Amino acid sequence: MRLKKKPAEQAIDELDPQKIKQYAKYWHAITPHTDEERWKRWIFALCSAQLNWQQNVEAYQAIMTMPWATKDELVEVLVGSRSGMYNSNAKCVCKFDALHKAQLKKLGYNRLLGHINNAGYDNWTRWRDNFVEKGLVFGAGPKVASFGMELCHPDDCRVIAADVHLLRLYGVPKDEGGKLATYKRVEDHWVSRCDIYGYSPIMARHVWWDSLHDEDSTRYWSHIFEPAGLEPAKIV
Repeated sequence: MRLKKKPAEQAIDELDPQKIKQYAKYWHAITPHTDEERWKRWIFALCSAQLNWQQNVEAYQAIMTMPWATKDELVEVLVGSRSGMYNSNAKCVCKFDALHKAQLKKLGYNRLLGHINNAGYDNWTRWRDNFVEKGLVFGAGPKVASFGMELCHPDDCRVIAADVHLLRLYGVPKDEGGKLATYKRVEDHWVSRCDIYGYSPIMARHVWWDSLHDEDSTRYWSHIFEPAGLEPAKIV
């Protein structure tokens, strides 16, 4: 299919450079630095596969604050959060948690969730595709894998979480959006266009997405990642 590139180009062309810098400064301040912090980001990304942002925040907060040790216990926790998709999210989180523990014992995050250079991949796309091809996002696809990478590496990530809104901007029908080849074409164009302005493709996506929802920052959902003592008023 042929992408509608003009609307995306116009959207990027109209972004405020100062807003991009503001977003980048905030996201740098909440970048995860430990295994546990990165694990939490991936849990949030995995739950985003089938939930809207409000539901995702509710599910994440329940997972992080309520005790659970088994899938059945986690289902109860998620039911209490009223976030939706209880069984599928519980299954996905438990699988990832088990993978996390097994890999952490063997290799730590250097080869699974750590920095790209340590992972042994020469570009971000290959690294993301590895997550998808090896089933490390449990069938959720490139958007979720990219989102996890965005959350863990907001300063320098070069893949984007192209959700339904962004795909629609490019005129991609729903049945095409899940195809990796189409997804990469959207991603390649978005990243290349952002490069013209020297924008982070991640920050550009955040700013554009928030503008659709009349928001001035990502804090309506990203506040859950803010470390103690952070003063957002001095950043955002």
